[in-house]
Amino acid sequence: MFMRTSEAYNNITHYLRHKPKKRDMMIRNHCYCFSGVITIFFSILFRTLASPTLHFCRHDQRDALLEFRDEFPKDKTFPSSWNRSSDCCFWEGVKCNDKSGQVLSLNIHDTFLNGSLKTNSSLFRLQYLRHLNLYNCNLQGRIPSSLGTLSRLTLVDLSSNNLVGEIPTSISNLNRLRYLSLWGNALIGVIPSSLGNLSHLERLELDSNHLVGEVPASIGNLYQLKVMSLSYNNLSGTNLLHLDLSNNMLEGQVPACVWSMWTVALSHNSFSSFENSSQETLIIELELNSNFSLTLLLLPHALRPLQAAVMYLRKQYNDERR
Repeated sequence: MFMRTSEAYNNITHYLRHKPKKRDMMIRNHCYCFSGVITIFFSILFRTLASPTLHFCRHDQRDALLEFRDEFPKDKTFPSSWNRSSDCCFWEGVKCNDKSGQVLSLNIHDTFLNGSLKTNSSLFRLQYLRHLNLYNCNLQGRIPSSLGTLSRLTLVDLSSNNLVGEIPTSISNLNRLRYLSLWGNALIGVIPSSLGNLSHLERLELDSNHLVGEVPASIGNLYQLKVMSLSYNNLSGTNLLHLDLSNNMLEGQVPACVWSMWTVALSHNSFSSFENSSQETLIIELELNSNFSLTLLLLPHALRPLQAAVMYLRKQYNDERR
């Protein structure tokens, strides 16, 4: 009995000596709680900053877009997402830089605007704009020269509208431009020779207008050009007699239209065959070397009388097979 009492006494004494104080427990709990809050805060902050879809619409960009919308008749329907209470970077047809919030792309094709682009349009305050697509928007009037102030543009599509007047020479200021489409309007005048300064241009579409005069020789400076469409205009000039398309990556058939020229250089491409034609050829000099898919057997009848050209082709063909 004495031993049990003594043992119980010792257990109680040990508990009292090592019992955690209430104050210590409260401090420890507060520390755990504070630590948890800090962890949650930094977790949310990290996820927010790391999010690739985060946008902060700049007020100046939003205001410029809304003012651009208001330049057209009120009854015309812009996308419903275009309102002051939402982030303009998530508006339909608008894309922004993820970090800066600057508008990079405006693509509202097939929107019935039924108005004109003003010289002082708020559109031209979007100085970081790279893509401008206003295809088939029933735009009228002239293309404002102010378009040339958007120096970061790489794509301009104003096709299938009712634009009139001449192509502004200021477009040549867009030295990053790769795609220019103005087809399907009522543009007049000549093709500006200054378009030859657009050294990065890959596609030029000016068909279905009322353009006159000759195709400027400066177009030959567009070494990156892949597509040029000038059909359905009133262009004039002497017949093309010399054509040099050598050292490119052209494929497919050699078109029959070349038979009416004097000198044709198509070497270092990937042409595979010739388009047949019954017309007599005027070609004096023809270069076809380094088109590995071409063989002498594929020469059309129009070229058979060209003994000098055939011999030149045979020599080059044999040299490259050695």
